[in-house]
Amino acid sequence: MVEAAVVLRGEGRDGAASATATGFAPDAAAATASALESASNQVSGAMSVQTAGGLRLRLTTPWPAARVRRLERVIAESVIGAQAVKVAAVGGDGSVTLKIDGPLSAAELQERLAAVQVPGATLVALEVEAPDVVHARLQ
Repeated sequence: MVEAAVVLRGEGRDGAASATATGFAPDAAAATASALESASNQVSGAMSVQTAGGLRLRLTTPWPAARVRRLERVIAESVIGAQAVKVAAVGGDGSVTLKIDGPLSAAELQERLAAVQVPGATLVALEVEAPDVVHARLQ
């Protein structure tokens, strides 16, 4: 049995967060991975933006930050009704949640995403999960 402790700090546009986590496993690599996953989830949760009054677009596959920023700009510029778009959260698995402000419903956002063209990628709107959450994938 091995115990590993990890301290993780994250910085974003809206501030910073840190977390300390301990992982237990039969070997050092697994214990470190467990601690890192827990700390990463804590930091991303602490850095999440409150989403009241807006929609969330969950990108189910991880993409480089530059492409996510490009997607933010494209949605803000080309989706009618999207007044502001920003990263709300980054999951421990690399998935990203964007917060979209404006008078759109989730169904309207899903429909309008079909026309969004992202240089170097294809945006696929998958499903409306809740009244304020749309799942999508970049490929």
